[in-house]
Amino acid sequence: MSRISTLFVFCAAFLCGCHAQLSQGGVVLDREAARLARDISNRAGLSGKQAIVTPHSFYDAANGMSLPLALHLKAAIVRELTALGVTVLAPGPDQADCYRIRGSWMRDKSDLLLSLEAVRVGDKGLETVAASSARIPASEIDPKDLQPDRDSWARFLIRRLEAAYQTARPISINVRAMKIQGGKADAELGRYLAEWLCGALVESSSLRPLDQQTAMGGIPITELRTRGIAPKAKSGEELSLTGDLLKADAELRGEVWIQPEKGMLELRIRVVDRAGRQLTAASADMPASHFPPELLRPAKVQEGPPRDGISKKGLLAEISTTRGEILFCKGK
Repeated sequence: MSRISTLFVFCAAFLCGCHAQLSQGGVVLDREAARLARDISNRAGLSGKQAIVTPHSFYDAANGMSLPLALHLKAAIVRELTALGVTVLAPGPDQADCYRIRGSWMRDKSDLLLSLEAVRVGDKGLETVAASSARIPASEIDPKDLQPDRDSWARFLIRRLEAAYQTARPISINVRAMKIQGGKADAELGRYLAEWLCGALVESSSLRPLDQQTAMGGIPITELRTRGIAPKAKSGEELSLTGDLLKADAELRGEVWIQPEKGMLELRIRVVDRAGRQLTAASADMPASHFPPELLRPAKVQEGPPRDGISKKGLLAEISTTRGEILFCKGK
């Protein structure tokens, strides 16, 4: 009987030790993030009110990067605020009266200093309503959560756009494919980067990306035909035909340079309004290793079968378009 008891105690101690080891790097962070959320909720009186929490709003104070740690902070804070009776909303229109939760961290010797605050739009822009801070041993954080990944760079760029353009009302954005400079990459890279940025824009509180396919479906065919043959603007700075048809408030454009000798990818993006005026801009030099290698080199040109000229079998016409610029479908 004593052997069974001893074995039971040993197993229980072993399991507890395994649990502590598996939870290391998350338990302390979750506990302190929850405490900070309770603190600012009590100070700002958030119970029964609405708040917006996005991963863009949590970043490394030293470089502005929204690292993977931001996702863990968001999850812990949303969980605690919800338990406290706060209605946590995803970014959307008509949220000027909602509170916004944002925070940052910085390395202080062997610790990580976390800061959290609740802000809302006032007469002079965003005003801090409540703030709190906590200190966490850096050893309690998974090192991978403090290293930028591909999505970290997208959040970084969108946060930079937001920081330079503060508005109470979010504006709708048509995201265009990025232009590849220098011809050193596959043409699909431009569309890949546009979709990558759209994934981060979904969490933005001030820049709202439009779903081109959904929005295009609601436009009458007669309007598509009429606008499709209308003369293009001469300046080239106004909204694209797609952005105009979608009635977007603004458009996100960008250029990308591949630097194979440095192993870097340089991306410059900007948001322009309907008249072509720049509203905000951001740029970043990112490790090329974060992106599909097949898109970082020119696509191989495949030669097609020989074609007869127009003198033998009539006129050969080819029509091509980019994704998001489709105006006509077969049979319509």
